[in-house]
Amino acid sequence: MLSGAGSRISSAHVIAVLALFVALGGGAYAGSKIGSNQIKKNAVTTSKIKKNAVTPAKLSDYADSGLIKLSNGKSRTVLKRGPFQFRAKCVNNGGGSSTASLTVKNTSNKTALFESEDEGNYSDPELKPGKTLNAFEAATGSGSEWWGNYYNNFSATSRDGKTSLLGRGNIGVKVLGSDCVFQMFVLGS
Repeated sequence: MLSGAGSRISSAHVIAVLALFVALGGGAYAGSKIGSNQIKKNAVTTSKIKKNAVTPAKLSDYADSGLIKLSNGKSRTVLKRGPFQFRAKCVNNGGGSSTASLTVKNTSNKTALFESEDEGNYSDPELKPGKTLNAFEAATGSGSEWWGNYYNNFSATSRDGKTSLLGRGNIGVKVLGSDCVFQMFVLGS
């Protein structure tokens, strides 16, 4: 049998088999030798990533709003994830007093779950479509206040479970030269 097969093997066959082994082994070699230090910044773009290779479930999703400073009368969306929109607002109470508030709104047409320490809504955690609740306890005053306490915790879960968040942060008035100051940290996607 071997003598018959040997007469049919040409140099083209040998080269093709060698090329196959190099091709198959080359990727494995490259995978074992190329690390994050060898990849240049911005070299891997969206078009070079296989579809569904990177999904929210595969990432540890962390968001930090950074320090947000607002003047009286101003508001700003801090974060939007799934049906949840978090909004910071600074209100002028007159007499040099301001109120800093951070709220969450359910922007979907389905009921979601939201519980915050400030709302104390453990037994009724439903957030109806279009409704808004306090994410943090509001800070009010004309003197410096900066809270990062017990009342600045929340959890949020969409009806389908695709968005699930755990948050915490800080809120204050009349600090760092601003009427209202906020910072929010969120885990989840």
